[in-house]
Amino acid sequence: MTLFLKRDSLKPVFTVFFLILSIGFSGAEEKKTEKDTAKVASYDKFLADKELVGEGLFSVYKKDNDYFFEINDSLLGRDFLLAARVAQLSKTTKVEPGEMRKEPIWIRFSRNNEKLFMHKVVSDELADENDPIKRALDRIQMQPVFETFKIKSLNTDSSAAIIDVTKFLTAEIQGISPFNSKYKAGKLEPDATCIKMAQVFPKNVEVKTQMNYSNTTGNPFVIVMNRSFLLLPEKTMRPRYEDSRIGYFASSALFYTTNEIGVDSKKYIARFDIAPKKEDIEDYKAGKLVVPEKQIVYYYDNAFPEEWWPYIKAGIEDWQVAFEAIGFKDAIVGKPYPVDDPNFNPEDIRHSCIRYIASTKANSMGPRWIDPRSGEVLGGDVLWWHNVTQLLRDWRFVQCGAADPKARKRNPELEMLGEMVRYVIAHEIGHCLGLKHNMRASYAFPVDSLRSATFTQKYGTTPSIMDYARFNYIAQPGDEGIRFTPPNMGPYDIFAIKWGYQPIFEAETADDEKAILNQWILEKKDSLIYRYGDQQMGIAFDPAAQNEALGDNAIKASEYGSKNAQYIMKHLIEWTTEENDDFQYMTHMYEEVLKQYKRYIGHVCAYPGGVYRYQLVEGEEEYFQNPVSKARQQEALAWLFKELANQPSWMLNKEIERRIGSHKNELFKYQASVLDILMGGVVFQKLEMYHNEYSSAEYLNDLHKHIWEKTINGKKLNEFERHLQASYIHNLVKMAGAANGSKEKKESSSLASLTSGTSSKIQFLDNLVKPLVFAEIEKTKNLVNKNLRSKDAALKAHYKYLSLLLADY
Repeated sequence: MTLFLKRDSLKPVFTVFFLILSIGFSGAEEKKTEKDTAKVASYDKFLADKELVGEGLFSVYKKDNDYFFEINDSLLGRDFLLAARVAQLSKTTKVEPGEMRKEPIWIRFSRNNEKLFMHKVVSDELADENDPIKRALDRIQMQPVFETFKIKSLNTDSSAAIIDVTKFLTAEIQGISPFNSKYKAGKLEPDATCIKMAQVFPKNVEVKTQMNYSNTTGNPFVIVMNRSFLLLPEKTMRPRYEDSRIGYFASSALFYTTNEIGVDSKKYIARFDIAPKKEDIEDYKAGKLVVPEKQIVYYYDNAFPEEWWPYIKAGIEDWQVAFEAIGFKDAIVGKPYPVDDPNFNPEDIRHSCIRYIASTKANSMGPRWIDPRSGEVLGGDVLWWHNVTQLLRDWRFVQCGAADPKARKRNPELEMLGEMVRYVIAHEIGHCLGLKHNMRASYAFPVDSLRSATFTQKYGTTPSIMDYARFNYIAQPGDEGIRFTPPNMGPYDIFAIKWGYQPIFEAETADDEKAILNQWILEKKDSLIYRYGDQQMGIAFDPAAQNEALGDNAIKASEYGSKNAQYIMKHLIEWTTEENDDFQYMTHMYEEVLKQYKRYIGHVCAYPGGVYRYQLVEGEEEYFQNPVSKARQQEALAWLFKELANQPSWMLNKEIERRIGSHKNELFKYQASVLDILMGGVVFQKLEMYHNEYSSAEYLNDLHKHIWEKTINGKKLNEFERHLQASYIHNLVKMAGAANGSKEKKESSSLASLTSGTSSKIQFLDNLVKPLVFAEIEKTKNLVNKNLRSKDAALKAHYKYLSLLLADY
């Protein structure tokens, strides 16, 4: 989420977001004139032909297809969230049922005698109410009008206004529309669009609108949107400051003060408000387990197969262990959708639900929505797309099929499938609770420990359910009693819940909590199982925090993984075909094995130039960035080139090719792409910036050695080795740039393209690395020319081609 938070930890600031509404919209206090009154119908007369839908937050009335809200003046200036969720639709495209397409909008109301205004709160800047700078801030903090409604009637003492919300809730309004600017189903047809129903509760109002669209393809589209108006509490939860050493989603705002130079950015984590009831506080302090005042309830969709329900409930309630560790029992519970409650609406913003989406998409996610003033999680969802189970089956097959016969089945048994469902639900509930991925967790475990039945049965594959450490690809055929899945709840997860949720009664403000929270982290700093590593996108910078990786040594782990992939490939036909099978399933699993193998290669590619990152605070004698050792980088290169040269021996299985054709071209492309990474500007940039022990010159020399070892020793090359040498020269030429003063700008897949963005950065690498590249070209050219007289016709042609590639240098 990116909604902005309020500084309620600073008591004077706490009132900032509850000030009088924007200048120019305080008309509720103005006296009525005869002209004003004449434009507003009398209360009794106006309601005479209206049907009361319900009384609660607003009184809601209807006449035919028109809906009206009666908003009391006591709600003017109060904070609301306006949310829009997809309930139903005619066809899943880029919009799917259950999704809250956009973040809830923070709104307030004001009025004069003729109009009621809905304001959108957009400011993310705060100041102490008693600080002179607040006057300057007020001048840039007017709340713009999001929508204007003509008042249809006022109640007898003019303390409530009735407005017609029909047009607002049936039009395409930015922020509550089902579509964004990049995708739209067609033209909204107003005559076929209407409000279907409304539900009224003490703190919220829910309205469902059916919206019909036409388009030029002749395929009409209909969608039902649920809009929620939720009143936020007057007293907010105390926020808790973010800390980069533990993974929580957070939102931020800027705080101005004349007491300090500059502007301070405050970040508060997303978390539910878990606290003991007033009458239980003393028992809680005495160490007794108590039920929190606000219990977290997750409802699971009855569209899930009923045999899955126990596993879904278990995945939700696995988090009870973490809350019990800080004194709360039954803090989070799972329940099926109520079938005998007519008021239950899964789209109701108050209800947190696990939703089944009938779509071919293979994913799940756990979004949450928050009180923008404090970071309090008001609720969240787990979205489960249908093909998640296929994804889980595929991962289990390619990661564990060699060691676990149960993982080889096309349709896993319920026990195995349920175990995987439980894992995914627990992971997504963690996101709903505010936790981010912890990609460093699995690095805490030694690789060979994951082959131990005793260790894995106790700890699983990782110290955190929030890691991307799926299934145990380390275990080898013959290893017995192994647990193949992550833990139900890891020690990092339990600690993270303590850090984010445990009440700190001795602190009066969020600022007062900081020292205590810091001490909790420092107490765990020497244990790797409590380390946090943020998710890295693209090429990994820190090899200890990688997606889909297991263990503390990616080389050893990937070697085990590669052996398992080779074992599976030998048995692929046996495990994936049946009589009269058309090989679709076998083709799919062949491709999945290759994807998994590529992950193993990618994990090891993070070592060259890699840097381990450690988040620290002042007072610790650590380094933020610690280079991977020279020995480990050289070991990684040796393993990578061994794999790249030997792919054909097990990937190009003749019996598999007879059935589904050859994937040789894909392997050639992948081989070149790995070399692009190893010779990329990112690697050289890291080597030059962080590595004193291993220089760019030594690294290039080691690349040369692995590429040309067989050539130097006069040995024959297979076609993959020849392709590797040609790709190496292509990269050298691109890294060097245009030759002989040519003005032609050559595209680069390595140095230039990966370091583009600023001329200073390119110049930095040019000055330091390009001289090495030209030296390597000269060295390579001499070697190639020496082999132009090879007696092997294929090799002679190969070296002639390489010589031509280098002719301009």
